[in-house]
Amino acid sequence: PEGHSIVVEGGIDGVAAWLQRHAAAFGIYSQRSELSYRAYKQSQVRTYLRFGQTWDGVPIQGAEVVVQFDGHAIESISGTLMRDSFALESNPDAMVPLLGGSNAEAYALESSALRLDAARI
Repeated sequence: PEGHSIVVEGGIDGVAAWLQRHAAAFGIYSQRSELSYRAYKQSQVRTYLRFGQTWDGVPIQGAEVVVQFDGHAIESISGTLMRDSFALESNPDAMVPLLGGSNAEAYALESSALRLDAARI
């Protein structure tokens, strides 16, 4: 409801701890998944804290939340998270890289070049 906020002590660390304690409220039930602090942006009135989701320490692309924090309380939380972790829980090889470092770099550069060429057409 409008006008309600969640009082949190401890600054960024306090917000991170609150998110972990309440992860199930966001659909995160696995102990292997967590939200880790990535960045912040400061305005005159509040701070925007960005937390990325990881699985066994590996970042999940596009999975993050932004917390509006006034220094004393959480005012809002928004974002997109991976909530259905069944595929990762049931398949231990799901997080094994398919490409090594140099092959991954070459693939990324090639894919980027193809997108740039397509954009020019």
